Amino acid sequence: MKTYKSFEEYMYDNFYDLIFNKVKSFLFQKKNTSFLSSINMPDVSCFDMEDFHIEGATFNSKGNNILDFRLTLTVDVSIFGKSRYDYDSESKSVW
Repeated sequence: MKTYKSFEEYMYDNFYDLIFNKVKSFLFQKKNTSFLSSINMPDVSCFDMEDFHIEGATFNSKGNNILDFRLTLTVDVSIFGKSRYDYDSESKSVW
């Protein structure tokens, strides 16, 4: 059995695909809002989620052997769309 140095490392190793797909789905829902836009690119037409980084985790015991946790993520995203003058791309990180 593999020994992990941190909960974050365990989550990367066992749940990377699940977390990646959930975050990508969330970003897709937010694509037409100001969540992904920037000052230089207010109209995002599409995006490419490159990776995510687990910044931390918090835990809360709910009793009856239930553990509630929250992951804090930073997501690296390339956005594509109409900038002020032409179509362009930009990289950004979102929480």
